Amino acid sequence: MINIYMHRQCNIDVIVFWKNILRIMIGWIPALLVGVFINCAFDLTNIYVFAAGVIIYSLVYCMSMWLISMNGKEKDIVKSILHVFKKERI
Repeated sequence: MINIYMHRQCNIDVIVFWKNILRIMIGWIPALLVGVFINCAFDLTNIYVFAAGVIIYSLVYCMSMWLISMNGKEKDIVKSILHVFKKERI
């Protein structure tokens, strides 16, 4: 019912909306698999192993979001934010 309401009252193309949601969800799969592997394969009670797992998971998540989930406009936004941080570092 919500999809019908959003299509009729809010003029949202629900098909395109759900295609975008699916693309985002597909981008989560590599990070999910890496996270499950890290959680099952390593003893995360050691702070160094835990920190390494967090770093590896975060890198995989960022890469999969960039390569799979983000569209061109979203990538441009991230690039502009990174450019500001790079500028301020100088």
